[in-house]
Amino acid sequence: MKRVSSGLWWGVFLILLGLLFLLHNLGLIRSFRVGPMMATPAFAVGGAAFLAVYLRRREHWWALIPGFTLLGLSLLVGLGMVSPVWADRIGPALFLGSIGLSFWLIYLLHRRQWWALIPGGVLFTLALVTLGEDFMGAFLGKNAAAVLLFFGMAFTFLLVALLPGAEMRMTWAFIPAGFLFVIGLFLMTESWRWLSLLGPLALIALGGYLLARGLLRR
Repeated sequence: MKRVSSGLWWGVFLILLGLLFLLHNLGLIRSFRVGPMMATPAFAVGGAAFLAVYLRRREHWWALIPGFTLLGLSLLVGLGMVSPVWADRIGPALFLGSIGLSFWLIYLLHRRQWWALIPGGVLFTLALVTLGEDFMGAFLGKNAAAVLLFFGMAFTFLLVALLPGAEMRMTWAFIPAGFLFVIGLFLMTESWRWLSLLGPLALIALGGYLLARGLLRR
């Protein structure tokens, strides 16, 4: 009965979708924004179908990727119908973040799939980059997008190095994490000139601490 009922629902949905396309192509409802109106629920239903595949059989973790991708598309198209201005500003970030969320869920639900941290972190980083100039430009300066890119990548590799889940700890990930962090910090110091003083001052403070500690011991 479950298979019959689900087949009936899919049949009704496809018939209604076909009728909408037919009426739109005939010019009977051309004045309405039928394309986005049809695409929003269609993407949502497709995403829910892939998530249902995963919920039925948890070993099909791959279904989370197209599932959240289609849900992100549905959200993006729906936001464009409600507010085109905000769709242009935050729409790409929402879409990229939805795909990144699928990879991080793969890791959280299947810890052996540690590799999913990398594409998840990259996609979340790209989502932040799309928001960098509009929302963080005043804070991070003219290189906001580049700073977010390198800091986000550094944080991604740091998670790979720290989080468990693989047969052996991925200590190699500390190297690209540190390298990317230094590049991001250098780009930020170009925008904030006073930050260029922190490095030398930190070295002086550390040297003074070590010198005072050595003298007190003697």
